[in-house]
Amino acid sequence: HEGQETASENAAVLAQTEQTDLRPAHDCKELWTFDEFVAAETVSDRLVYMGLMPMQRSEDNRVVDDYWVYLPGKGRQYSRDVIQQLKAKNISDYYVYDSDDYLISLGTFRRIDLAEKQLALLRQMGFDAVLEKRYKTREEHWLEMPVEEKYDVQLENIAMDTPRLQINTDSCMSLAAR
Repeated sequence: HEGQETASENAAVLAQTEQTDLRPAHDCKELWTFDEFVAAETVSDRLVYMGLMPMQRSEDNRVVDDYWVYLPGKGRQYSRDVIQQLKAKNISDYYVYDSDDYLISLGTFRRIDLAEKQLALLRQMGFDAVLEKRYKTREEHWLEMPVEEKYDVQLENIAMDTPRLQINTDSCMSLAAR
């Protein structure tokens, strides 16, 4: 019976260890997003002065740059016919790409609402217009660190002093897993 007691004791210890390991050791803060390394470094210096130990991270992210409205290329004669129709409606802002089967570009827009307005106008005219998101790569920087609640006010002050800075709270284990 001695072997049975030892096995059940081991199972109990293992179950307790698994439960303990699932609890987060600490809350961590993420301060993001900085468009420039220098901005992240400046905030990092302030945090170090407060006695905290931030880790600086960076990552390239794909972000929407603008929105492109165009008519797919369907040959030279089709593009000539479309241009005549556009001119008849006083639309003169277009560009024809002869290298892409005469695709007709009708503008790029920073704001989605303006691109959608152009798209709707073209579709009302009977065209199979396309709206496409165009992307660019932007390097983003952020800081992460374990921190106690007593620092929340100072972190909020830093956020108010730093445009577009956001603060998230997560468990340190989930941050370490990334």
